[in-house]
Amino acid sequence: LNNSDRAYFQVPRDGHKGTFIDDPVIGRVSGQPIVNISRARSSPDGEFNGILAIAVFLDYFSQFYQQHNPAGQDSVALNRSDGVVLIRHPAAPSARLSNSGIFMRCTSAGATAGTFQGTSPLGGGRRIFAFRKVGDYPVYVTHGLGLQSVRQEWLEGVAVHAAFTGITISGLLGFILLAMRRGGS
Repeated sequence: LNNSDRAYFQVPRDGHKGTFIDDPVIGRVSGQPIVNISRARSSPDGEFNGILAIAVFLDYFSQFYQQHNPAGQDSVALNRSDGVVLIRHPAAPSARLSNSGIFMRCTSAGATAGTFQGTSPLGGGRRIFAFRKVGDYPVYVTHGLGLQSVRQEWLEGVAVHAAFTGITISGLLGFILLAMRRGGS
């Protein structure tokens, strides 16, 4: 199988140092969505001598994200530092994040982790986002919480506390009234 036409071969061959993470593609052998990760292999005299490569099946990440976010209310993604979306749950069409977006501005400025609030460019409305760089690789994991689900969870928590507070206050008032009646007789 000749893959010399693929970027994961060409980029290391043309002198890229370190690990190269390609765009998502459909694997020629598997027929499944994959991301190829490669690095150049050199001969003892330093000449290019092929590549070391691995194909990462994107379904692995889809299934993992699905297990932890079955309703799809949150978004989880792996993005390359140039804005290419490697995988996202819930799924979104192949995409590249805009250089003018908050995430890309943060990572372009050298941020390796952070949080921000904004509208998802891939759908799903306003979210609170957190991101972190994955090791020394040009990849970031992002997690977006929908503001509606955050508000709903907060309101549910407040309602529970309010109910316990109300019960406690009612009990205290009852004891106060009882003490006042006993003290007045």
